[in-house]
Amino acid sequence: MPNIMQRLTSEQDVDALFAEKRAILYKHSTRCPISSAAYDQVEMFLERFPEAPVYVVDVIAHRSASRYAAEKSGVRHHSPQVIFLRGGRAVWDTSHDGVTARELARRWDELRA
Repeated sequence: MPNIMQRLTSEQDVDALFAEKRAILYKHSTRCPISSAAYDQVEMFLERFPEAPVYVVDVIAHRSASRYAAEKSGVRHHSPQVIFLRGGRAVWDTSHDGVTARELARRWDELRA
């Protein structure tokens, strides 16, 4: 059973995320079919790596948190989008069809090294 993605709903939540040693941010739109497919890919990744700290922000419901995450990371906003963080800094990101369980697993292995 995969880890449950932790929800980010505020700028304070985003600050806490950026204080983590390693974390993965997933930006999700409930109005986009590509986001739905990407969400499934993130869940498949979590089936293999349930220990991975994945945080999700709903870009529609929590727009200010999503914008703040883009500001803090320096990564231009897209959705769906995945941003890998190490020590509060963005080290890799992808969006849309680039969000695959296989690529997330590959990048997670690199991030853990």
